[in-house]
Amino acid sequence: ARDNVKDNPAKYMVVYDLGGGSTEITLATNSDTPHILHTVSIPWGARNSAEKFNLSSYVPANAQNLHEEIVKYADDFINTSKLDNYKGDVCFVATSSTPLRLASMIRNFGKYDREAADGVVFTSGEADKAISKVLSLTREEMAGNKYIGEKRSFIFAPACVIFKTIYDRLGAKEITAS
Repeated sequence: ARDNVKDNPAKYMVVYDLGGGSTEITLATNSDTPHILHTVSIPWGARNSAEKFNLSSYVPANAQNLHEEIVKYADDFINTSKLDNYKGDVCFVATSSTPLRLASMIRNFGKYDREAADGVVFTSGEADKAISKVLSLTREEMAGNKYIGEKRSFIFAPACVIFKTIYDRLGAKEITAS
């Protein structure tokens, strides 16, 4: 995906990495040797938010609580990094299995394909549709889903809530999965 981003004419990139126990958002220059301008670590990732917010299955009220928690950190990142000053000259890169799995769904690969999904660019609208579909599934249906699977089924709903909250708050229209 780094090659795809390097080819992007944007002078800056926002990279966000959604892990199991935290999520990092970083603003950097989009160059061969990126310079970090600002970063924030959010103490919520897919696994610990599934437990804390009781979201191994999608529950709208619980998801709203997680959303509100992520909004605080995302908005702080926007204000502290002065992200609005870079508007129109930023590409967005999301790293973790969540964007890669969503890219596999969006491009209809037939199954989760990490290699094929790496570098796929999709719109926030495409992501919204895929996430809406995912959140309509029971945990058991997620376990049987060829893009999610048993292991991820317990954490995929909160991962999608975190992922969507961040791209919505940051105003990302296109996202590169990595």
